[in-house]
Amino acid sequence: MVYEIIKSAETLSVDLSDVKLRDWWLLQSRGSPRPEDRGNRNIRLVGRNKMKMMLFNGASWNRYEVSDRVPKIYSRLFERVAELGMSCKLGYLARIVALDMSFDRAYAELQVSIPYELYLAHKRRFEKPLGKNIAGIDVNVDRVNLAIVDREGILREVETFYYPSLASPTLVGEQRRSLVHRVVHEVLRYAYY
Repeated sequence: MVYEIIKSAETLSVDLSDVKLRDWWLLQSRGSPRPEDRGNRNIRLVGRNKMKMMLFNGASWNRYEVSDRVPKIYSRLFERVAELGMSCKLGYLARIVALDMSFDRAYAELQVSIPYELYLAHKRRFEKPLGKNIAGIDVNVDRVNLAIVDREGILREVETFYYPSLASPTLVGEQRRSLVHRVVHEVLRYAYY
């Protein structure tokens, strides 16, 4: 990641002394379905609410079991990813970003990258599309634009969804994410039908 930051700074002609890194801590591990990795060697999902992390304690590498809280809507998906990983059928990229740390405790966010087909198998909201059109979406600060074309490239429909409250500086954190999710679902539902 640091290498990519350096390359980006060079490409943008930004002086590296002007680049400020946030005070964050991150662990990332690429997965593999190999028997010794079981999905991911260093950040291994072993169940819906359990994972094992490989950490260096100053003298040796040890695997620590950690509890995680998965939102209800993703619990079956996480359980399936853990099951496939432990049975050596799926490798997945996992990342842990520390949000808050103290001497004896860390609160972190777990991010897992899985194949899109697996996600769709568990989280699909709609079945096959009703038509053969193609949609393009442009997301802006206060609106989402949707353009629909047919297979020949003929523009069939244009729709703009306005959300001026998205640009509000008072909207932060979970409120902003919730509104963005609602906007995306509304646009997708409109595009589907």
